[in-house]
Amino acid sequence: MYIKFSERAGEHYLLKDFLNSDPSSISVFQNYGINYSCNGDKTLKDVCTENGIDMNEVYLKLTEAGKKDSEEIEKFYKWDLRKLTDYLIETHETEIKQGAFSISKNLEKTSTTFGSDFKELKEIESTFTQMLKEILNHINNEEKFLFHVIRYLVDCKKFDEKPRISGFKTVKNPISKMESDHTKSDENLLRIKSLIKELEINNEIPSEIISLIEEIKEFDKKFQFHLHIENNILFPKAIELEIELLKN
Repeated sequence: MYIKFSERAGEHYLLKDFLNSDPSSISVFQNYGINYSCNGDKTLKDVCTENGIDMNEVYLKLTEAGKKDSEEIEKFYKWDLRKLTDYLIETHETEIKQGAFSISKNLEKTSTTFGSDFKELKEIESTFTQMLKEILNHINNEEKFLFHVIRYLVDCKKFDEKPRISGFKTVKNPISKMESDHTKSDENLLRIKSLIKELEINNEIPSEIISLIEEIKEFDKKFQFHLHIENNILFPKAIELEIELLKN
């Protein structure tokens, strides 16, 4: 699974090359604030340039990461698609919904109390409220439709049958819609994080706002990892399986 990266070619590697080679690279990307979940097809050089980060420094950290603390993350690459979808429904998506509802509740309370003094709170609240609606709709579509299709493909392989998928023709189509949803949610989070930076410039932020900011940052970390599992592991594997089944 692990590959040795060439120092001279480092800038040309895609983020997903690092992620697929060594899952512990996730912690490196997180430490530098690099969005790895929706940028898997971008080169390390391009992402670092976009974020104003020294690529050589990031690349050095990535090569040093090795297999350190990667066992917990690596399991997702090893699981079959049925187990992966079960886990996403039972654990990840449940945590995402619980975290989002908690933030929404705290945002409403904090915005009502401090919104007149900290204007950014109102926009953070409205952006997150819209994002929450989209996330809930997205999760519903995955759990009631896409994940069932993926499990059907798994069963087709198990029973040596060709998939009979009507309507959307190929699993690539609903996956494309889910990826589009991911990008939109990520854009909303980027806006929220930008507003948080503006808030943090103020040295007299009340403890309630500080606590809210930490909650949002923790949610962002978990949400990015969730998107990574789907964008860079689940979806490519599902597409690959469908191609394999249709060839036979």
